Amino acid sequence: MIENIKSIIISDNQINFLKESLTFVNKNNFKPSLVIYNSEKELNLAKEYGANYVLKIEYNNYLDKLCWVIGTVAEIYKKYNFELVILPNTVLGFELGPRLAMKLRGSYISNVVGYEVKDNALILKKLVYSGIGIELVKPKQSPIIFTIKEGFEEPLLSPNPSVKSLEIEKYSDNKYSKGIKLVKQEEVKIVDIRNADKLVVIGRGVKNKDDIKMIKELASLIGAEIGGSRPIVTDYKWLEDYRQVGLSGITVKPKLYIGVGVSGQIHHIMGMKDSKIVVAINKDPNAPIRENSDYFIKADLYMFIPKLIKGLSEMNKK
Repeated sequence: MIENIKSIIISDNQINFLKESLTFVNKNNFKPSLVIYNSEKELNLAKEYGANYVLKIEYNNYLDKLCWVIGTVAEIYKKYNFELVILPNTVLGFELGPRLAMKLRGSYISNVVGYEVKDNALILKKLVYSGIGIELVKPKQSPIIFTIKEGFEEPLLSPNPSVKSLEIEKYSDNKYSKGIKLVKQEEVKIVDIRNADKLVVIGRGVKNKDDIKMIKELASLIGAEIGGSRPIVTDYKWLEDYRQVGLSGITVKPKLYIGVGVSGQIHHIMGMKDSKIVVAINKDPNAPIRENSDYFIKADLYMFIPKLIKGLSEMNKK
């Protein structure tokens, strides 16, 4: 017999998110916890990181998933009156958050990067001003529904893992699909740049989208992944969202980070400062990234990169 559920974690196949959110609820006693999952990998991680209960929700497409998750979470709330819903900083998290807050009459906070507990109250640290500022938010309305970014909590395996399946009737709230038509569905391969040992990151020093081909050639020669600063991804949309490095994007810790035309504003530095070796290529000797580089190359990237590619190509032929 389940007495209560204090927190719900909706995984969306985000592995690091699942580890961090479970560590958070265990560390701060928001237990018992429930993980809503879809894959076997998520189930195994839920066990390892100390989930108390799990619930599998299957779906046919994105809209189907949205309706089933919202409907089922609402039914769980009627029965257990939980305090928290933790979501990943993904499209699904941003879709579910406000809808659940409206349905459950709770609080919704997005882009949470940290927290503190003061006088038994949870205070969330939220990114503002495109990632260059942090606001402290003390939610007033329960349940508290929030999305978290990687780095929110240091993951810890559970010393005594024990998990059970939650037996509850699942429910699809189809009103959330009204007015929306599924036109096309396709599988998109997403690269997790957090796992890259080598990363070449493009900044505003790269003037044209076509010039990214040159940077990709460099990355291919050294076995690196491609990333981008916020303007490249958010403003120009030259790269996919999952390649954005910085506070408002992904936090990375590669063995080798090469910044090509990256100025190094604070919100970008905060997303890559733990890289083992940082190489910056920039024609501005006063670029802020210089202070955070192990090697700073003062050069026009349009002259330096082609020579570097030529040199590396010749080395690879030997």
